[in-house]
Amino acid sequence: MRLAFGTGTGRCGTKSLRVLTLAQPRCFVTHERLHLPWSGGQALLPEALQLWQDAAAGPRPGEATWEAGVEVRGPWDEGEKIVGDIGPWYLPLVPALIERHGARVIHLERERSAYVDSALRCSWDCFSLHPDAGVAPASDVYLTCIPKFPGNRAEAAGHWWDLVHEMAQEWVREYPEGFRAWSMWDLDLRERQREMMQWLGVDDPVTLDRYPDRAENRLAKVGP
Repeated sequence: MRLAFGTGTGRCGTKSLRVLTLAQPRCFVTHERLHLPWSGGQALLPEALQLWQDAAAGPRPGEATWEAGVEVRGPWDEGEKIVGDIGPWYLPLVPALIERHGARVIHLERERSAYVDSALRCSWDCFSLHPDAGVAPASDVYLTCIPKFPGNRAEAAGHWWDLVHEMAQEWVREYPEGFRAWSMWDLDLRERQREMMQWLGVDDPVTLDRYPDRAENRLAKVGP
């Protein structure tokens, strides 16, 4: 069994990465199935990793057939499995994930201005004023998972992008064998899709012409 994780700011293609990984044989990576605190998440990591180890040891964790002929490929029990999760809160845990558990981590990045614009257009208020005058995502779950930042919504989104970008660049330098960053737009290119999946350990990757309509939302319900 191999461990694979995805990181990013959010609104940067991580749901599409989830769809791409699930299309691979013996590859099962969920999207934000676990929500770990930004600070102190390492203490919860062993319990979290056990979830994916259990998933790898059991039957395929949910069949998914999508439109456009995209479906889970290949037998589940013939070869090494690749399992894990995608979420921004894994970024501070990269040293532990790589050094202790041999994980591979794919980081997706969107241009700063485009990310801020997307965050401002988001119907879900992902950067609302917090009662203690900081700024944090409105969801109770996200209050501990993502740091609070000063300023208005646009400023907070920009500060969040800066933090994630700087940390990702540090991990790219420190862990070149276990942490790699791609542009979110690489998910639109078959060559880059293949490169990502081969880097995770998929021998003969499936590539997608397009991501099925609404598949991202449905797939959030597939898995442990």
